[in-house]
Amino acid sequence: MNTIYKLVGYSRATDHLLVAYPIPSAMVDRIMGLAGMHPPVSDLLGDWRLADNGARQIAQLLGHDIDLQPTEFFLEPYVDAPDHVQRRHG
Repeated sequence: MNTIYKLVGYSRATDHLLVAYPIPSAMVDRIMGLAGMHPPVSDLLGDWRLADNGARQIAQLLGHDIDLQPTEFFLEPYVDAPDHVQRRHG
């Protein structure tokens, strides 16, 4: 299984998810550097809160404009199960 990352933004007022941008695997190391994360420690962490400047730089690198006023941004890791592993819904 591989770890994939997303840039996610949550409403500062409601904590609801507002945006989620996948991070291409080729950009993960660069984006972790911008976020201040450094492997191997980053593999053990969950959500990583981003400073506004870091969130803006990462979003621009991914080709997105973001509104920092209502939104708090994080890097979130997800486990990507191989295709041959069945996912259970329940």
